[in-house]
Amino acid sequence: MQEKYKLDKCIAIMYTLGMLDLQFRQIFANNLIHYRKKVGLTQVELAERLNYTDKSISKWERGEGIPDAYILNEIALVLDIPIGYLVSIEKPKKLNRLTKSKYFVTLLSVGIAWIAFVIAYVALRLFLPEFERPWLVFVYLIPVASIIVLVLSSVWGTKVVWAVSVSTLIWSLTTSIFLTFLEINSIWLVFLIAIPLQIMTIIWFFFREILRKEGR
Repeated sequence: MQEKYKLDKCIAIMYTLGMLDLQFRQIFANNLIHYRKKVGLTQVELAERLNYTDKSISKWERGEGIPDAYILNEIALVLDIPIGYLVSIEKPKKLNRLTKSKYFVTLLSVGIAWIAFVIAYVALRLFLPEFERPWLVFVYLIPVASIIVLVLSSVWGTKVVWAVSVSTLIWSLTTSIFLTFLEINSIWLVFLIAIPLQIMTIIWFFFREILRKEGR
């Protein structure tokens, strides 16, 4: 009789733990769906950012599994939320305002640069009318804006935006130099410098992703 009581108690404990695990997985699944949709990501897009398959995301969102602590942290970084939001029953009323702040700061910085370059263009037209190509001011605005986005993306760790910003900077700066010195016959050779720089950027981007993946 005592043996049966111990067995029943063990079964009850195992059942309780199983139910708790099931509940925990379901809480995580619901939160993952909620915050993924909140930032406008599909399962495929989230999987790409985590270097996982969309089948894994689908499995988690069905409550059939849960990632390890490292991936939980990566998911929180991608969704721009504290990791506690993923495993908490209560959802905060508003998403972390950091994402909106990032966009606002970026747009504000580029906007200020745009205003500065417009002022420079007007000044050239008014005080240096003999300057033949004042429109070059706006050509140089593109690499400046790229530098702004590049710096901000480096601070916030947005790898794709970083890579796109570097590529934009390379080609916009090269084009700016080309248009500035059109009188030089061989100025087109400057694009030969941009090609290896672009290749190095692509290699570096994928190399970082490989290192990040192996770091798991």
